[in-house]
Amino acid sequence: MVNHYWMETKLIQYERAKNTSTWNQKKEEQLKYLLELYHTGKFYQMSTTRIVQSLKKLARTHIGQ
Repeated sequence: MVNHYWMETKLIQYERAKNTSTWNQKKEEQLKYLLELYHTGKFYQMSTTRIVQSLKKLARTHIGQ
């Protein structure tokens, strides 16, 4: 199960990152899709490993600059 504190941290980082000039439209769309799944509850039907891998890939690319 995904840690809710960790997920909230990613949501905050997303809000910060989307305001930067380096934000990539494709990555933003991928993250919006994951956030939509998270908010609708469908998120938990996905593999936890797949979710974490997707978010880590986004984080490496754009978050924590």
